Amino acid sequence: MSSIYDVDEQTVRGLLGRMLFSREDGEKPTGGLSGGERARLQMCRLILMQYNVLIFDEPTNHLDLETVDCLVEGLKAF
Repeated sequence: MSSIYDVDEQTVRGLLGRMLFSREDGEKPTGGLSGGERARLQMCRLILMQYNVLIFDEPTNHLDLETVDCLVEGLKAF
């Protein structure tokens, strides 16, 4: 696992750009960020730290109960 302090500025700015932060947003204090911006910034941090992360956005919306149970068991096994 790497440290975010080992990453060069160009890499950080490139990632911020891919996460839809403007050049000016890169200079903004974190206290001035919206909730969505904070979430995207945390995603950037996770990416830079190279953590193994699974993120699900309502993964069970269109699943039947049997499939939901299978998903839960699979995640427990993971």
